[in-house]
Amino acid sequence: MEAMREIDRHRNLQVIRMVRRDSDAAATEEHELRELGEGEAARVLADKLAADGANEAGAAAGMLGAEEDDDSDSDDDGRKREEYVEPPLDRRKLSRDLIMHILFFVLLFVSVRGKRDIPAAYRFYQAMETAFIDEEFGDYNEKVFLDVATYEEIWDWTDGVLMSALFESDVDGKGNIFMYNRLVGGLRMRQARVRNDSCVLAPSIQRVRVIGPDKSAPEAYVFAPKLTELEDYGAGACFSNYSPQTKETNDYGPCTAKGREGLRGLEGYEKYNVSCAGSGFEWWSGERTRSGDLPGRAGSYDASGYVREVLPREGEFVLQREDLEEAISELRRFLWFDEHTRMAVISFALYNGNYNLYSAVRFIFEVTPGGAIVPSYSMRVLKLDLYDNVRDFNQAFDNYLVIVDIALYTLVFRLLILELISWARIRWRYGTSAPYLSNIWNVMELVNITPFFVSAAVRISFSSADQRYMFNMFVSRYQELGVVAEMYITTFQLDSISVLISVLKLFKYFRMSDALNMLWLVLSRAARDIGFFFLVLGLFLVAFSMTAEQMFGESMEIFSTTFLSVSALAQMLLGVVDVYEDMVASDIIKGFAFFIGYICMMFLILLNIFLAILNDAYAKVQADKEEKKQAAQAALEALEDARDAGTAPAKRTMGERVRLLRQVARGRFYRFGRRVAALRRRKDDEKFD
Repeated sequence: MEAMREIDRHRNLQVIRMVRRDSDAAATEEHELRELGEGEAARVLADKLAADGANEAGAAAGMLGAEEDDDSDSDDDGRKREEYVEPPLDRRKLSRDLIMHILFFVLLFVSVRGKRDIPAAYRFYQAMETAFIDEEFGDYNEKVFLDVATYEEIWDWTDGVLMSALFESDVDGKGNIFMYNRLVGGLRMRQARVRNDSCVLAPSIQRVRVIGPDKSAPEAYVFAPKLTELEDYGAGACFSNYSPQTKETNDYGPCTAKGREGLRGLEGYEKYNVSCAGSGFEWWSGERTRSGDLPGRAGSYDASGYVREVLPREGEFVLQREDLEEAISELRRFLWFDEHTRMAVISFALYNGNYNLYSAVRFIFEVTPGGAIVPSYSMRVLKLDLYDNVRDFNQAFDNYLVIVDIALYTLVFRLLILELISWARIRWRYGTSAPYLSNIWNVMELVNITPFFVSAAVRISFSSADQRYMFNMFVSRYQELGVVAEMYITTFQLDSISVLISVLKLFKYFRMSDALNMLWLVLSRAARDIGFFFLVLGLFLVAFSMTAEQMFGESMEIFSTTFLSVSALAQMLLGVVDVYEDMVASDIIKGFAFFIGYICMMFLILLNIFLAILNDAYAKVQADKEEKKQAAQAALEALEDARDAGTAPAKRTMGERVRLLRQVARGRFYRFGRRVAALRRRKDDEKFD
């Protein structure tokens, strides 16, 4: 009986809340509806009828669920919780939020565009690309940087293009690159190497070799040591991909006694009898290089390696050509590259005073275990100061962008506080966070806020980075900017995500207009079908990518890995079919059959199913819209008929009509409540029987 009284009290409280809410909102609704036209008022009435029906059905279902399971809607504290019902659309609140969101978006746009000049960065990048990447070299000037394929061509590129760009591209001989771009500090060459036992040779390529009386040892077919070294060095060498477990850390070449013995007779090797510091054959740890991890096309490399730095002379700030030529000649003469090499990178920093921009330049040469050389490059353009002409807190407000960012982050914190309050209310009232997290607009708010805090953390790291504070143009040392350049660019990439989410968030406010809300309604209606469609599409895409990898991967780079295969096939869905000629060149039968099968299955069938899903959802949304309009019109006509028949007041305001409709809805709610009570009594009777 105590449980029965609790259910009755819970139901009565819900009814009281409904009546109070209706009485408080009646005046506001009447005022709003008076300002609307007849057609708009009909649409509003239909919306309110649908919302009232959903609220009352949800409340009644909550009471019925409470009878069947007393613990289904309770929190850990044992308190009874209400069943969550989606609140009706509050146009006044949405209008206020829209104004704040537009202000937020404008501030974000000004902040992102004001702190980074993309056209200037592109012009700077374009000049560097012209000087180092597009410049031709070779016996007939037939090659460019990305055509480098052998060790000899690496040295040809450094002797030709690199030297020419650094020391010959200036018009007045002052040491600039294309007149305006200056090399800051020195130049660094770093190599990553692997051990000769970083992998295991197959037993099928080994044999037993006699090395002395009653002595024998296995000998491999490849990289076999001398006969006298078989017992000490094993069957043969094996060179795997680069990793922290396989990397070489021992000195080599002229930095070892054995290496100097092999270089005897070559000019300059004697000086390494005294010291090997800065030679390029001495291993440096990542802490010493102060560089970051380096992702490449064939692998990923940590900051350690074998380093050779070429620095300006004492008392000078400009690198001399003779010093760089001597360093490259020595590395080439002492065989800096060999079978252990997996990656070599040439890095330096440039500065353009006209744009006040720096560039962290890297030219990367990766060597695969197959012997192929994969060239790539990176030229990250950045500013060392986030705000121009701001060096300390006293100058902070001299730049308007500081004020813009303060206002922007104030709005971000406001959004965060509002979301926390909304979550706390739902959690306290309903005993669970599921209603909050299941709302797409709440999730979008969280996704919009998160990049700001991550970006702020990265900017703090950028501002306090050692490489930034140690950077000085007037010192004769190598200036490492790669790490801070990545931080700088990452902050703006995170900001761009916030810009995108802010635009998507406009769909929340488009709900106030049927025309603007149409796209969101279609996507919402089709969301479940689209989800299953993309699941099937992904399965087929992975299957076709694995097939392409096995058929063409050994001869085509774009199918050499699963990721590249998926990327190439996804581009084919969007109309990029240039790869067809290469597939046919690899194997005409397999290439033609695969292309036809893929296009028929993925493009002609699956993509048309996707269009059909959207078309069906659009038709349903239009039908619902028309049905709602007709229901509202019928409600208005019923009220007019009642007034003409004398069963209703001669003149009813729009607010009175709304209240009348609400009374009808409440009547349905009470009738449903009585049915619940009858079901409860019947259940009790069954228990006694």
